Order: sequence, then C-alpha cells, then structure tokens
Amino acid sequence: MKTTVLWVLLLFLVSAESDGDAMGAYETSGYLVYTAFDLMNRPIVKDVRLFNVKVRGEEWLIRTEPVERSRAKYSVFYWEGCRATSGDVIMLTSLAPFGSDGLRFDDLRKVVERECADDLAFASHEPIITIADSPVSQQNSPERSPARPADNVALAKHFRGPCPPVDNSYVALLWFAFAYRPASADRTEQGELTPQIWDDGNTIDRRFLHAVWKPLEGPPHLTKEASFGWSGIRVASDGKRSGIAPETVRTNRAATYSIGVITNYLGLVLPLRFELVRFRSSKPAGSGSDVLTTVVGLVKAVGVLPPEASMEIGVPGKTFVSDYRLAATETHGRPMRYLISSNLSPAIGIVTNSPAYRIATHNSGTAAAPGQRSGKQALLALILVTPAFVLLYLWGSRRLR
Repeated sequence: MKTTVLWVLLLFLVSAESDGDAMGAYETSGYLVYTAFDLMNRPIVKDVRLFNVKVRGEEWLIRTEPVERSRAKYSVFYWEGCRATSGDVIMLTSLAPFGSDGLRFDDLRKVVERECADDLAFASHEPIITIADSPVSQQNSPERSPARPADNVALAKHFRGPCPPVDNSYVALLWFAFAYRPASADRTEQGELTPQIWDDGNTIDRRFLHAVWKPLEGPPHLTKEASFGWSGIRVASDGKRSGIAPETVRTNRAATYSIGVITNYLGLVLPLRFELVRFRSSKPAGSGSDVLTTVVGLVKAVGVLPPEASMEIGVPGKTFVSDYRLAATETHGRPMRYLISSNLSPAIGIVTNSPAYRIATHNSGTAAAPGQRSGKQALLALILVTPAFVLLYLWGSRRLR
C-alpha cells in the first residue's frame, strides 16, 4: 500500500513538472497544403510543405521545407524564421541543405508523400510565389531582395518587432497558429488590428487588418478563429504608418482562419488541423466562387520542447543579410546589407561601425536634396571660374598699360 502511494505521488510530481515545462515550451510538426482556385472553384495550383514549430515563451523558431527536394522543382531547400532573444525577427531562405531538422523531416516526408500523393502529383513544377487579389496597391518596398551573389548560399532579413513579415515561406501563418497570442490593445469598432498572415507580394511592409477573433480556452490561449476585413494599417519599412481603406471591395471578408481539431497535450490546447481561406475582393458574377486560395495545416506530432533545444537559426554558410533594424530611424527605410558566415544577429553596435551602415545612411537621405545639390553645384562652379576671371582681368589691365 505504501509503495503504491509512493508511486502515485511520484507520478503526480513528474506529471506536474512536465506540465510546467510544457506550458511555455512545446514543439509541433506537420504539413501544409496550399490550393488556388479558379472562378468555378476548381483547383489550379497546389503546393505541399513540411513544417516544424518550436515555441518557448515569447521565442519561436519555425522551419518549412518543400516535400520534393529536386532542385529542378525548387531553388530553395528550406525557409526559417525566428524571434531572437533580443525580440528581433530573422527570416532565412536557404539555397543549400543544412540543419538537423532537415534530417528530422525524413520520416514526416514519407508520411506526407503517402497521404498527399494526389496533391503532389497535381502540384506545379515551379515554386509557389503568391496569388494576389487585393484592392490595395501591390507595390513592394523599393528595397527588394538582391540577386544572389555567386558565393553565398542563403538570404536573410533582420527586422525589429515581434511579428514576422508575410512571404512564401508560410512562417507568418504558422506563427499565428502556434505562437501568436491575441490581445485587445488595438480594439476598434471594426474589430482588432491583427497581423496579416498571407502572402500578397508585400514582403517588407507590415499590414494589420481589422479582424474579429475568438481565443482557445486554455493555455497558451492561441487564436481559435478569426475573420479579417479589408481595412487596417500599413507600416512601411521606414516606420511610417498609413491607413488601408480600399474603395473597390465588394465583399466583407478578406480571409478567415479557423481551427478544426484541437488537442489537450499536458495542459496545452493546440491545433491539430487549421485552415486559412482567402476571398476575392469582388463577388464573381453568376455562380462563380469567391474563394481565392486555401491553406490547410495538419499536425502529425506534438511534444515538449527540450530545455537544450536551440531557438536560433543556424547559418548554412555565407549569407547575404538585409538588416532593417535601423530602417525606421537612421536609414529611412533602407536596409544595411552585408555578408555573414556565423552569426545572423550581430550586435547593432558592430553593424553601425561597418561599411554597410555608412552606405545605407548615405543612400537614405544624408545626400543633399535636389535644390541643395543645385546650389552647391553653382557655388562650386563659381569657385572654379573666379580665378580664371581674375587672371583674365589682370592680363587685360597689363595690356592696356
């Protein structure tokens, strides 16, 4: 009897300790199926991605990979995004294989190849970039990703702020599903200002759209469902804010997010199946469908994140970095660009003492404005021409004598 009581007490303590660890540290793996539709609701494009998400408190690390590794199909081996201990967000696109998660995906890849055989057979021979349908201007920031130099194997972007930008990595969607905890700080009559989580071609600007949402009941209190409108706020890379109030919208919803299946794992309420549906900005005539795209996420594994698990992005080799940490203050929207081989998050003091900082600040507005340049040019011309006139005057005076 005493032995039984001791075992029950021991199991209770172990369970309590595991539950406490799990509350702020968990890991999920699964896959995403992207589908784009025509006006008759027939699929025209498909894409399947593997994913792994690690969350520890406010930190997160997300990795996605194509199911098929053929370089003829994909020029990218994997994508990663993380929120570093400093609170910054780093996004990486690797053009070479690297990291243990790639090996960890091998078993998952076999499962997905079996479960998604039809989707993979349907998938395009080119990587999916975006299907955009927004009444808002699709003009990107003037600073686009540079062409890949011959000797670098990855591209990275470094941002201030807690939320990732949207791009074709699906990191923003997975962050919203597993790491984003909605708050009521920006409530308006139109709903909460909620980060946009789908790629519409704006990979630098942040967009926050009015949305109505409900949280899951239970920690970590993730979003259960959300309905996004078309209006909101756009935050440019230079920190300037502008309203999003499209006039051509003929539908109420831009997108919806919902969780279909949940699990209660050691006290954590996490999604096992979730879906993002995007809608067209205008209702098609007749019997046409207003659904533009869908992304369905299926979780195949959930676990406690080990304390020793790294939350930083590993550097696959020489990486070209576009650093936007000072874009809203000193470089006026332009990134500091540099090559790096070891640490994707160098201290800001190191970067400001580098040529990358001097180039970015020079190009961002420290150069004179057009009016100032013309004035300086006139003054320079006057300085250069004056000695010639003086010499000519003296020569003429001597001739007259």
